[in-house]
Amino acid sequence: MQIHGLKAMGIKASLGMHRLKQWLHCSKDNISICDQLTNVSSVLICLPEEREGVETVMSSMQGFRQIFPQARITLLNSAEYSLEEYILNDFSVVEYDESQLTRWGAPAKALRSLLYKQPVGIAIDLSKNFHRFNTLMICSSRARLKIGFSHPQRNKFYNFVIRLQPNHDWDRSLATLFRYLSLGTPVYA
Repeated sequence: MQIHGLKAMGIKASLGMHRLKQWLHCSKDNISICDQLTNVSSVLICLPEEREGVETVMSSMQGFRQIFPQARITLLNSAEYSLEEYILNDFSVVEYDESQLTRWGAPAKALRSLLYKQPVGIAIDLSKNFHRFNTLMICSSRARLKIGFSHPQRNKFYNFVIRLQPNHDWDRSLATLFRYLSLGTPVYA
């Protein structure tokens, strides 16, 4: 239990350092969301930490393929919920466990090099609740467009935040995400 607390503090410190770097190297670049969404070559998707969320996302993966037809899509998932039962021919899957994290809870160098061997154009966090590890991975990706569901602790790190009603279930949350990402084209997930 104490180690878990140290990891949470380490990730919180890493997020704080990322926020400080953002502030110190503040650039007023405007991002053309339409250009980013249509011309992206690599997408990182951090799966949610809840079993129900993972199952819903996995049943809707074709929606991501419709939105990003030419992009290399990488899924980051905790080994706690294995994705072996799903057929994911078009997607790269990186599953991490405790052994791939530093003692502070940050990703080890091997995990970072595996995920970021090619530049990431868009990083998407599918956690509805604040998940420190996913937020750290999104920030570490150096993606120009960082997308996530609205949460007071996460909003300052992402530049595209999707607000949900408190009663949104996973299906409605993904439908809202697809509506924004598809730029008005219907997505059949």
